[in-house]
Amino acid sequence: LGNLASALSQILSHNFDADIVPCVLTLIKLLNNIISTNPRDDIKGRRVRCINLDNAAFDSKVGRVTGGVDFLLSCGFEPQQQKQLSVVSATASSSKTDCIELREEKESTELLVEARRLLAHKAVTVLGVSGNDVPAFRDPPPRVELTSSVAAAAATSSSRSGGNTTGTTSSKTFDPYKSHSYNAQAAAVGAPNPNSVLPTEDPTAAGGDNYVSRTERELNALKNKQERLERKMQKLGPGGRALAAFLPGSVGAVSTLRDASVGSTSSGADGGGRGDGSLLAARMKRMEEERKKREEGGFTTRAMRDLESMKKAKVYTHATLRIGFADGTWITAKFLPSETVNTVREVLIEECFRADIAPGLDFDLYVAPPRRILDRGKRLDAEGLVPAARVHVSWKVGGAPPSPPAGSGSESRPGSYLREELFGTSAQVGGADYNAAAFPDAKKLVEDTCKSSGKKRGAAEGANGGGGGAAASAESREDALVARMLGKKSGLLGRKGSSASSGDKKSGSGKPKWFK
Repeated sequence: LGNLASALSQILSHNFDADIVPCVLTLIKLLNNIISTNPRDDIKGRRVRCINLDNAAFDSKVGRVTGGVDFLLSCGFEPQQQKQLSVVSATASSSKTDCIELREEKESTELLVEARRLLAHKAVTVLGVSGNDVPAFRDPPPRVELTSSVAAAAATSSSRSGGNTTGTTSSKTFDPYKSHSYNAQAAAVGAPNPNSVLPTEDPTAAGGDNYVSRTERELNALKNKQERLERKMQKLGPGGRALAAFLPGSVGAVSTLRDASVGSTSSGADGGGRGDGSLLAARMKRMEEERKKREEGGFTTRAMRDLESMKKAKVYTHATLRIGFADGTWITAKFLPSETVNTVREVLIEECFRADIAPGLDFDLYVAPPRRILDRGKRLDAEGLVPAARVHVSWKVGGAPPSPPAGSGSESRPGSYLREELFGTSAQVGGADYNAAAFPDAKKLVEDTCKSSGKKRGAAEGANGGGGGAAASAESREDALVARMLGKKSGLLGRKGSSASSGDKKSGSGKPKWFK
């Protein structure tokens, strides 16, 4: 305070009143700007705390007044020197004070407020300035006080260098793996930003560490529903595997499992052949559709993509696998979608292969086309084997079943490495009964509201005697529209074409007059 009073008395005693009044009022404005802003504000806070001494307006009002710059230095400002090279000699240099700066560790709000009070008091009592002409005092923003200036300096230098900050305050770091947004409309009207990334006391509010967006909440709700349905629907009791072995050329569950596996791997495939060519064509078509959807769908987050896939997902009671061998023998079995590919291998080794040769067998499981070896650690639904699929066994070198001894009568019999009771199980179950029992039941996570509302509307119209319901009405309306476009004598809603033009009636060809 002694330095402030000394600098202020120097201003009042060494200058004319015409120069003192603009100097004092300018100093009050500068102190008001510093007091009312946060020193950590990179835009306004730092700008008002760094004063360019070469500025013409500042020099005319404060710089050339004796004691003006000294008063700011008494408030905590420090001169900043910059070395400039001489034009004549590259080795010669001179020091020049370009600006004065008030650093955060040197700033004291109490000292600035007292300095502003002294200036305002002298302006009114000594210089005769009206109280209305003195700039009004602006309250300082709320700040977090540091324990010491040394801790503040260490925190500032460490943050600039990219190291760990020390002190009592900590800034919220940006998480690149978490979605952030800035609401410009809320900021324009001064309202709180609902998607703020600033620290907040409530961890569940917007900007908090535990904040969950609407999309993530919907996704979590569907995941919880999926888990509940899986616990309720996916159960395999004793003998629930329904293991059955079939020789080459035998029937059984061929048709149902084959159609199910094709449907699960080639959604949207056209009717016709179900060979390798049709499977490859369907797969290429699906990949092309997915590529176009990704390119034309715009930017989406991972939560949005997962939510869309979850809305289309179904929960199946089990997965039916048809496991084929190189000699044409195949096995059907039931597995839970949550089980892994390694579980399928264990079931084959422990329950399907003969006990005397099972320890020496080694093989891989793959699907085709295209050939893709299944990962043993992945779940069946992650490998796309739900609700039904065809899986092939590939014997490794040295892991194939041994050839039966000569003269045993089983040299050429397929499936000699499987247990005999599995073939008896396939003979006991009928083809149609086994197909009905083998194909899994399914339930959608999200019901189709359009279809359900259409069914209800169609049922209501059928109950009221309205014909075939909404589907029949839509079909008849579409047929009438096509007929009218082709110039036939029927209205849009099935009425006779009374509004048809005379030119159309005279032509008699069923074509409109504008058709060439």
